[in-house]
Amino acid sequence: MVQMQTKQIVNTLMLDDATAAKFTPVYEKYLKELRECRMMTHKARTEKTKAQGTDANAKKERPSMTDDEIATMLRNQFTQSRKMLDVREKYYNEFSKILSQKQILKIYQQEKMNANKFRKNLTAEKVRNRDKDTTRDKNSCSASGPEIKLGLFYYSFILLNQHNLNIAAIFILFSTV
Repeated sequence: MVQMQTKQIVNTLMLDDATAAKFTPVYEKYLKELRECRMMTHKARTEKTKAQGTDANAKKERPSMTDDEIATMLRNQFTQSRKMLDVREKYYNEFSKILSQKQILKIYQQEKMNANKFRKNLTAEKVRNRDKDTTRDKNSCSASGPEIKLGLFYYSFILLNQHNLNIAAIFILFSTV
């Protein structure tokens, strides 16, 4: 994953081979340190979940948090934010030795776009899963022949559209059906 993100940034910045060779190890360390900061809250949540038990109803019946738990959670978030800022500032200085300020700005813009895209896909996935759960309960009608092909066409269109693929790919796909 780190190598893929690094390659994307190198391509976005259109770095020459020499600059890319200097930049790549620095950027990979940057991504790893940011990931470690993000995992701080994930580890805390995982430990709390294990302490509460892992039965199936635990997610549905969440006990409300006490004021002390909320205060601890907020302080932990502040700590995590400070650490992430420290990492970003540290690597900003490292990036400045290799890249121009415009290129550094592009890195941060690309990161923000990737985060937004990830958030959007995650939200869409949650909606799809929720919709699947509600449609499973309903009676399904049987379809055959052209109705199935039309359904496949529509479903493929949605998938291709979500992944910004060319509409012509749909026709190539269905010319083989």
